[in-house]
Amino acid sequence: MFVALVPSRALQHALGALARLLAERGGRAVDDDNIHMTLAFLGDVATTRIETLTSMLGALPRARFAVTLDRLGAFGGAGVAWIGPGLMPAQLHELHAVLAAALQDGGFRVEERPFHPHLTLVRKWRGALAGDAPDVLEWPVDGVSLMMSESTASGVRYRALARVDFT
Repeated sequence: MFVALVPSRALQHALGALARLLAERGGRAVDDDNIHMTLAFLGDVATTRIETLTSMLGALPRARFAVTLDRLGAFGGAGVAWIGPGLMPAQLHELHAVLAAALQDGGFRVEERPFHPHLTLVRKWRGALAGDAPDVLEWPVDGVSLMMSESTASGVRYRALARVDFT
């Protein structure tokens, strides 16, 4: 399981087109429906804890904000190419910090490495990638979701277990 920001279908489609373009240089494009920004990776979570996690989502800051997706990059060790903001909005930083504190207080594992907001576009990426995105995309963030990863015959799919809309 993980907590994520999920773009609208239209933005997922636009990001999917960019993913397929990048994948022409190598790797495997992420399916449009799987494109998201992970705020916290939780790993295996007992179903008895889902209600606790859903309550935590409801206690997060709920103001809408925008993220400008204008930078491309790659995590070589992880083999992913990504898009993200050149500058992290203060609201995104606050949302991540409040979530991390709530998870820690609730006894959930919290990653210690710094938060690097990004949306994975290509897996099995090899090589470097850094610079401006070919098109700047404005993302109006309007909610946060508790997600579950499911293995299917056609690959991994992400499914929302809960969502809290921002106002």
